[in-house]
Amino acid sequence: MSTVNLGAKLKEYKAAQQSKYFNDYWGNSVNAYGNYDGRIVWDSSSNSANWNKPSSSMPNLSAMWSQYAKGARSRGIQPDFVTFKKYYDTLNASRKMNFTKELDSAALRGVPVEKIQDMLRKNPGLRDDLIKTINSTQD
Repeated sequence: MSTVNLGAKLKEYKAAQQSKYFNDYWGNSVNAYGNYDGRIVWDSSSNSANWNKPSSSMPNLSAMWSQYAKGARSRGIQPDFVTFKKYYDTLNASRKMNFTKELDSAALRGVPVEKIQDMLRKNPGLRDDLIKTINSTQD
C-alpha cells in the first residue's frame, strides 16, 4: 500500500471518527436537554398550581463547550467552536421554545394568570428560566 493511499485512508478514518463523535454528542445532548419537561400542574379543587421542575437543566455555553472539547481531544479530534456554538444555540432555542409552550399550555388549560405569577414568585428556577427566555427573544 502506498503512503499516499495510507494517508488518504487515515484522513478518511479521522473524518469518520470526528463525525461519529459529533453526532453522538449532539444526539445525547438533544435527548438530555432538548425537551423542557417542567410542568405546571393545576388543581382546580384546591385552587392551587404547582411547578414540577424539569428533570435536567441545560449547562451554560462555557461548561458544555469544556465538556465537548475535552471529549473531542481525548479522541484525537480538534474541536470546532463555531460549529459547536451553532448547535448549542439551536438546542437552547428549542428548549426555550418548549418552555414557552408549557406556559401557553398552562394558560389554555385554565390555570389563572395570578396562579402562574404566584408560582414564578415561589420558584426561583422557573423565574430564572422565564427571564432567560425573555432576554433571548426579540418578541
